Amino acid sequence: MTPAQTEINTRESRFSRFVRRTWKPLLVVIVVLVVIHGIATMILGRRFEAEVRTLKAQGEPVSTAELGGPKVPDDQNAAVVYAKVFYLLKEKETRESSATMENLLKSVGAIPSKKKIDVVWTDVNTAAQVYRQVVPVVQEALSRPKCQFPVNWQSGPEATFPHYAYFRNLTRMLSALAVVDAHDGKLDDAYTKIELAFQVAKAAKDEPILISALVTISCTQTANGALQAVLKYGQPSSLEALKLNNMLSDTDFRREWANGIKGERAMGLWMFNYLLQRGAAGYGSLMHQMDGREEPSAAQRVLLQTVSALWRPMIYADAGYYLRYMAANVASSEKPYRTVTLQEKNTEGMLAKLPRYAILTRTLAPIFTQGSAKVDEARANTGLTQLLLAALQYKSHNGAYPETVSQLRSTSSWDIPMDPFSGKEFVYKRTSKGFVAYSIGTDLKDDGGRPVKTGKDYDKGGDIVLDWER
Repeated sequence: MTPAQTEINTRESRFSRFVRRTWKPLLVVIVVLVVIHGIATMILGRRFEAEVRTLKAQGEPVSTAELGGPKVPDDQNAAVVYAKVFYLLKEKETRESSATMENLLKSVGAIPSKKKIDVVWTDVNTAAQVYRQVVPVVQEALSRPKCQFPVNWQSGPEATFPHYAYFRNLTRMLSALAVVDAHDGKLDDAYTKIELAFQVAKAAKDEPILISALVTISCTQTANGALQAVLKYGQPSSLEALKLNNMLSDTDFRREWANGIKGERAMGLWMFNYLLQRGAAGYGSLMHQMDGREEPSAAQRVLLQTVSALWRPMIYADAGYYLRYMAANVASSEKPYRTVTLQEKNTEGMLAKLPRYAILTRTLAPIFTQGSAKVDEARANTGLTQLLLAALQYKSHNGAYPETVSQLRSTSSWDIPMDPFSGKEFVYKRTSKGFVAYSIGTDLKDDGGRPVKTGKDYDKGGDIVLDWER
């Protein structure tokens, strides 16, 4: 036997002895790990299922199928008529007519003087004719008790909501038409258009998804600005003013925001169930659906599929973190922004402490504080308009604006809300020609009535101001 063969045999002998000595301990370790993995999967899985059952027992949506609700018959469904409105807009609207009406709204601002309206009214009236044709169809839609659009909720993150863009456009056009009517001295028609704009703004408010709440807020803000503009042209009757005040009071942005967060949680649960069905390989497909990332390659899919069984308890653990994070957000969703900011550090702390394997929770868990601020901004703007309507009625009966909000409140049976950012009365000051009223805004401090700025100066603070002169 050659030295090389002797060396090979020696190596084989050592390896054989190593295998004989270690295979049993290795087998025991593998069996123990498999048992631990199985127990962890079972415990975490049962805990996740129990948390979902608890939510369901509380009446909360836990699947995307529940978000759509029972089907509404066509003869009761406003969405069927809105589809006709959207078709008419698409068929008759031109880029020029849309731009003209948009410029009108931008030029009037929230509370314009007539001199500030710098559009050419012949162009406005021409553009307005395009949109007046849809008004009777909008009124028909609003006469129906429910509104349910054909959203494929079961597709999870691939669900689309094209009607939101149409609602934004429709609310803007109705608001612009109201300004046109007011400019032409047709105040009754103008206030009718404002009412329609507010109703259209709330058409999709019951769709339990955050984008629905944000669209409702955006559309209501547009209608609210147009109402303040129309009030410059002439005061509504007492009955019309009360009607408008009640419409503003009936807008519950907080409830819609809370429902939106619950809907987002159901969407998140859809994604976790997707991963539980497809294993680790589902991460790549899910990220592709959510933000367009490239699908994993064939080799990556094989690798991910190989580790799927091992990763299952991590998915359950990740889902547990997600449910706890969303529970904190749901709990705070109906609270005003001024209290939510105190919880922001706790929420950020929850995210900072997430383990690395909580991949989906990190992806799905934004900070909701900014959205909560938008809710209270809308509440402040509508509240200031309610104060304005009441102050105008006060002046019509007493010949002058009230000296204080307390004086106004004591003589009016109308709902005059508090400043959502301070929890106190809006700051109110009489002026020689009217009054200034304001909310302290998102910086939660009184900036003396300095209006909040937009764009790059937004973070510098400021107040949400109603400066009324008439």
